[in-house]
Amino acid sequence: MECNNTHQGTSHERISWATCAGRVLNDEGNSACYRAFERRYPRGLLDQALKAALAYPEAEVRRTRGALFVGIVRMLAKQDPWRSQLASAEHIAPIRSAEESNYHDLTNH
Repeated sequence: MECNNTHQGTSHERISWATCAGRVLNDEGNSACYRAFERRYPRGLLDQALKAALAYPEAEVRRTRGALFVGIVRMLAKQDPWRSQLASAEHIAPIRSAEESNYHDLTNH
């Protein structure tokens, strides 16, 4: 399943990319993290990371598929061409948000 803001369910409701990602990763409790990622990272990077996380064999997922997705996003963000795209977009949107800070507090156990 891809998260491309298409209609979901029988009521044809539109859902955000972050909500869709939480659903397909079976990690709806971390929707604040996915919303922060949606603001911070290019959509192509997020879609690439989501596809990779979903393709990973279930038996080899160490923690959760959501944690795997976060790791893949961070890995991709360090690579070109994503790094140059992120650098040019930093003046448009703030990198840190309250939601992102809350996510880091939850994941740094």
